[in-house]
Amino acid sequence: MKLATRVFLIFSAGYFISYLARGINLPLAPMLSSELGLSPAQLGLLTSLYFFAFAACQMPLGILLDRFGPRKVLAYLLVLAAIGALVSANAHSSPRC
Repeated sequence: MKLATRVFLIFSAGYFISYLARGINLPLAPMLSSELGLSPAQLGLLTSLYFFAFAACQMPLGILLDRFGPRKVLAYLLVLAAIGALVSANAHSSPRC
């Protein structure tokens, strides 16, 4: 398989996972609420925090992409996203403040 094809497939998978992460809370809302003991307000806050973080990262990531190039930056971001997914998958309760 050509290098360009492999790179395309890896980044396509990364985009798919990113797109999935942005919309997964709605179909999983009943399960998240019951398993993590979240109220509707807490679930809304969880979803909102994801979108606020997503929006806040747009400008700094654009600068990093311009400075270091998409290949390096996106490779690091895919690893970071995988770590975040693992942490999220292993959550057994919501933090209590």
